Amino acid sequence: MMDIPAAEPLGGAEGRSISGRTSPTIAPARVPVATTADGTPPAPRYFRMPEQQIIQQNEELRKAEVVQLDPIPPTNTCASTTPIVTPEAAAGTAEQRHADDLLAMWIASSLRPASIVEDPGFINYVNYVNGAPQALSVPAREMVVAHIRSKAAELRASLKLRLATECDYFSASSDIWTSRSAESFLSVTLHYLDADYNLNGWTLEVERLPDKHDAASIGAALASCFDRWDLSRDKCTRFLRDGGSGIKQACDDLCLRHFSCVAHSLHLVVGAGFMWKNGDAADADVSNNLGAQREDHTGEADSEDDDIGLDDPASPDLIDTLSEEVATLVASSMVLHPHLEHARLVVARFRKLAVYFHRSPKGFNRLKAFQKDSDTPLKTCVDSPTRWRSTMVMLRRLLRLRPALDAFFAFLRDRPEAHEFDDVRRKLARPTSEDWFIVQCLVKLLEPFRVATGHLSGARYPTLVALFPVIRSLRDEISEPNLFDELHATVSAEPFALGALSMMESVRRSFIVLLDERFAGMHAELKWALLLDPRFVNTQLLSTDEMEQASSCFISAMVLIAKAAAVDSNHPNASTPRGRGEPAAKRAKLSFERRLFGSRMNMRAQGHPADDDGQITEQCKWEYNQYVREASLVEANCSPLQWWKDNHTHFRTIAPLARKWLGCIATSVPSERAFSTTGNIVAKRRSALKVAVARDMLFLSENPSA
Repeated sequence: MMDIPAAEPLGGAEGRSISGRTSPTIAPARVPVATTADGTPPAPRYFRMPEQQIIQQNEELRKAEVVQLDPIPPTNTCASTTPIVTPEAAAGTAEQRHADDLLAMWIASSLRPASIVEDPGFINYVNYVNGAPQALSVPAREMVVAHIRSKAAELRASLKLRLATECDYFSASSDIWTSRSAESFLSVTLHYLDADYNLNGWTLEVERLPDKHDAASIGAALASCFDRWDLSRDKCTRFLRDGGSGIKQACDDLCLRHFSCVAHSLHLVVGAGFMWKNGDAADADVSNNLGAQREDHTGEADSEDDDIGLDDPASPDLIDTLSEEVATLVASSMVLHPHLEHARLVVARFRKLAVYFHRSPKGFNRLKAFQKDSDTPLKTCVDSPTRWRSTMVMLRRLLRLRPALDAFFAFLRDRPEAHEFDDVRRKLARPTSEDWFIVQCLVKLLEPFRVATGHLSGARYPTLVALFPVIRSLRDEISEPNLFDELHATVSAEPFALGALSMMESVRRSFIVLLDERFAGMHAELKWALLLDPRFVNTQLLSTDEMEQASSCFISAMVLIAKAAAVDSNHPNASTPRGRGEPAAKRAKLSFERRLFGSRMNMRAQGHPADDDGQITEQCKWEYNQYVREASLVEANCSPLQWWKDNHTHFRTIAPLARKWLGCIATSVPSERAFSTTGNIVAKRRSALKVAVARDMLFLSENPSA
């Protein structure tokens, strides 16, 4: 059994019964409850297009993952355009109407979402109560907490046994998050392929990190997690982390093969063009001086990107840290810093507009009035300094709002009733045509980065083996010299056109240099590991020399696997000389057959081990060549995991490598999503929730299939 921490004494929010009264009793109801699906999404359709098309195809799959996380977007139920639905007379008996009233009052008075009636867990509970042969009582909160802790302990033990039997190799991700109450948490997620080539992902831990974020405390927390789950560090193919020096040193101390989250690395590259600085944050927050209220006018239904709203507001220290990382990357590269700084300042001016209209009720209402011809008036989005894609979403939204913004500034200039915005005239500057052109070019330049980041952020398909092809494709995409020609044609008559285009070409070249600098130390193993995805065999993204080197490294990795298998399965007694137990006639026959058939004779397929290193190498070359021939016939819509599930018995030496590498992820996004769940659990209304209980609740929430 696992070493599960004992439950803490119940008290505070968890230790009191409701008003000191006994739990109410629920009589078997006759409420017809609509049945729904069990909440389990259909098996994902893996990205199935070769080379350039793979990335685009996978964007849909990544969005499907986000939809699964929050399938019911919130709606504005107080909008004046929302019709009031009167309950139908045929809704049922008086008991049904009374039950509906109780439910409505509970939702309203307890501030529960109306969508709770569509929650599968809630429906299952009501259905079970309805079908019970006798009256059931609602358990006291102490009993609920006890059930949560017991169920979590049971599922941890079950998952631990499952990992011991089906996890041969794994990748892991970790991240550190600080809540609004200044408590730090460290997450650990695990990812691997089982024997049936199904990709599994689990959130093992999200636990408090009470000490400072140095190598010693982080290393101790990671070591404790690995020991608690009986995970061998030697079986960790790659460990995903952020760019902090503490976790880097901790991974080195634990002898973990690690590298930085790819999404974080791409963030540093593009951050040079619009990275927040603390001065920008203060300047952008014009609402402090304009009487704006800090109200969130942007609901999830208006969001163009799943990253919006995922993070808590970034602290000044975090902004400084990211700025320093970007500055270090820029300083180590030969780029024209003034052009990057000019682009960053343009983005900062647009951010000021977004912040104002996002937080000012009068500004928001006026902007909405200038969209009277639109059926669904848009709202501005404010970006997060930790998520560059949110900046792209902010800029795209402002581009769509350009007519309304132009009308707003014309209103300030021409209309006498605009005196209520006198303070705004001094604080907000109208964007120039050159500013709009620069923003259009930035969005055009960032689009390939968005697609690449989305592709590599998935957790339901192999992503690490796609890292090299994706980065190479991204570089080729932004290296197109005519990337901005179409946009330039729309402003070619303007006096600023040539200068602005020249500046943006400089920014584009700077991004190429920064991309090369950031990924120059990409692990050499990733160049041959990409061949484990049959869609990348014979890829045009590798040069002839790179392909030859990748093939050589691939075969060398196979030889190591074959030698280990020969020792383990064919020679349990290491002291017995190779081949001594075979009759002389049989050995002579095998020797003749090898000379007759050469490298075409697959010894392992016939159940005979190779006799020396040379024969093992020849055998591996034969299997590799056979794999290349078959993989070259793979169609564009092939799923790599399904292909290996169907063909792993044909390539017994390569199959372990496929399980080792195809189960690896390229980003720490799963850890960040776990923190999103943590933020929902450790909320202001549940500030008294004990750490151990929160840990158990998160484990059950993040691992429903455990």
